[in-house]
Amino acid sequence: MFYISEDELKFKQDTVFEYRDLKLNQICVRELVLLNERYPIDDFVSFARRYFQYFLNRTYLNDIVVFFEDSSILKVHFSDSGFECSEYYDNEISTAFYYGRYSIRLL
Repeated sequence: MFYISEDELKFKQDTVFEYRDLKLNQICVRELVLLNERYPIDDFVSFARRYFQYFLNRTYLNDIVVFFEDSSILKVHFSDSGFECSEYYDNEISTAFYYGRYSIRLL
C-alpha cells in the first residue's frame, strides 16, 4: 500500500510551488487524485478510506474526520457510489467534552 505521511505533505508544501499557499487537507486530496490518475487503483473508494484512516482521525460509520497539524480538517463521507470531501479550518469548528469523551461538531 502507498500512504503519504504528514511530513511528506509538509515537504510537498515547502517544495512544490503550486502547493505553497494550500493547507495540508487540500494537498492530501490532490495527491490522492494524482496517485489514482498515474497508477489507476482498482477499488479506489476502499483505498481512499484506508488512506484517510492513516492520518489522525475520528471515524463515524461512513464518515471520517481527518485532523492535520496545520489545523486544517477534512470530513470525508463515504457512500455506495463513492465519497466526497469537505474542507474545514480551526476557526470553523466547535468542540465539546461529554463524559470524558471528545466530540467535534463541524459547522
